[in-house]
Amino acid sequence: MNSLVARMRSAVVNGNWDTVAELSASLASARQASPPSDSRKVFLVTGGAGFIGSHLVRRLLAEGHRVIVFDDFNDYYDPALKYENISDLLGQDAFELFETDVRDDESMRSFLSGRRVDVIVHLAARAGVRSSVVDPALYVTTNVLGTQNLLDLAREHAVACFVYASSSSVYGETSEQPFHESQRIDHPISPYAATKRANEGQAACYSHLYRLPVVGLRFFSVYGPSGRPDMAIRQFIEKLDRGEPITVFGDGSFERDFTYIDDIVSGIFGAIEASRDRPGFNDVFNLGESDTISVRELVLLIASELGLVRPARDVLSLADHETSALFEELSSRGLIDRRPEQPGDVHRTYADVTKSREALGYAPAVPIAEGLKRTIAWHRTRKSLANDVSNAPLLEAIRVLSGLCRRSALDSFGREQDPGYVENDALSAASAIRLIARCDSPAVAALALHVRIGLARRLEKIASALLNR
Repeated sequence: MNSLVARMRSAVVNGNWDTVAELSASLASARQASPPSDSRKVFLVTGGAGFIGSHLVRRLLAEGHRVIVFDDFNDYYDPALKYENISDLLGQDAFELFETDVRDDESMRSFLSGRRVDVIVHLAARAGVRSSVVDPALYVTTNVLGTQNLLDLAREHAVACFVYASSSSVYGETSEQPFHESQRIDHPISPYAATKRANEGQAACYSHLYRLPVVGLRFFSVYGPSGRPDMAIRQFIEKLDRGEPITVFGDGSFERDFTYIDDIVSGIFGAIEASRDRPGFNDVFNLGESDTISVRELVLLIASELGLVRPARDVLSLADHETSALFEELSSRGLIDRRPEQPGDVHRTYADVTKSREALGYAPAVPIAEGLKRTIAWHRTRKSLANDVSNAPLLEAIRVLSGLCRRSALDSFGREQDPGYVENDALSAASAIRLIARCDSPAVAALALHVRIGLARRLEKIASALLNR
């Protein structure tokens, strides 16, 4: 395996693309052919380059498992951030990345043909309540059709269990608090929530028809290192640290049950253990901190940790008038941009995790104040690394590759698109390949190799398209 990787790197560096293609096939076959003595479990994690997925993948690898990741690196946020999440995993022989859209059933089947898969953790989805109101078709095809494709793969591979991401959004706007799994969830208030509710029905159907063990996990506002850039906590940290205003919808009284990423990953492991090899198992569980905090308090905790405000005592012990005064102070300094409430937002999320504690051994251990400290510490470390100009060529090459791939991606309705490649696209791909040659940092060598191969394959498709016109 290591010699194949070395030969691949040499071929890429020398521009021997026919050799690259041959070695890619050989490398895939080597990984696919697991020796009989290899007792490691094989986990397929969709969305494995994303926030929750990459944390789960790291723990699976640390515990000695093999992991296959499906991710399409779409443009919901900067794909470079996803590559960053997994850059140090690409060189591990127990880790395999396949870039694909979960709506592309044919490509997934082709990749998995002849491969063993023991457990599927399906985290790939179009996320975001507000974006789903703008483009509901994209959410339906990705979250519903994509989940259908994965359920079919799970059935055909006879996996030990199928764990999938639901969401606290399924509870909608309700006065029944805290949210518990047995309450009615038939009034979703966003297309995103409706697709997650549909996923629970799809999984229940396959559990009934094919005795497939399934578990749905209703995540509550997950945060932590590598968090999605569209999520409030990461936005608040990054903008306040730069002295820029943050956007607060409403008056800051909305409450959320924020859950630290390590607790979520432990919950996923608990779900796998609870359902594995139990034919017909079907259940859903809340994974939350089971505590709430207002947006106003959240902002003050972050601002305090960044040294922007100095509360008289712990933020969470302040009286309402003290919290309001500090919030107004930040607002008067131009650090808060207030906006009207947004369609689809719920006023309060609050998880009852009694069932998860009893059935999954779930025990959230990181309270919000501690989790924010850890997240801000990660942010500071990442900020110093981001200033390393030696990685700039690689980041630019990733953006070129992502832009070229995006033009041929499936549209909102899951239809193929004509990318309309022109000669300048070939020049861009070739220039990006040469650009990566200037990135000689050992820390990103595996990622640089992955991107160069991706650009070479894209260049081949561009050339074919131009010749066939």
